[in-house]
Formats: sequence, C-alpha cells, structure tokens
Amino acid sequence: MSKIDEIKEELVDLEQALERLGKVIYEYESIGWPDCIHPPHHVEMEMNEAYSQMEERKQEIEDKLERI
Repeated sequence: MSKIDEIKEELVDLEQALERLGKVIYEYESIGWPDCIHPPHHVEMEMNEAYSQMEERKQEIEDKLERI
C-alpha cells in the first residue's frame, strides 16, 4: 500500500469516526436529564474536544492532499 493510499484510508477512517462521534454527541445532548440530576459536564467537554481534534486532523490531511 502506498503512502497516498494510507493517507486516504486514514481520512476515510476519520470521516467515519467523526460521523459516529457526532451521533454520540447529539444523543448525549438529547438526554432528558431529571431535574435532580446534573449532566456530567466533563463528558460533553471531552467529546467535543475529541471531535475538534479529529476535525483538525482531517483538515490537515485534506490540505496536504490538495498540495500533492
């Protein structure tokens, strides 16, 4: 497998992971928490941070591929 193919595969994997994580974040934000329970804020923060990092990596790969 060539380096370009490896990069393309990583890009596809990132896109699939972003889609799945986006669904997880949506479902988490849709939880109807009872009034007496406070949603765990750090969980949402970590999911959003992971999503942002994955988006940044995807953009880096796309930018590099455009220069080739």
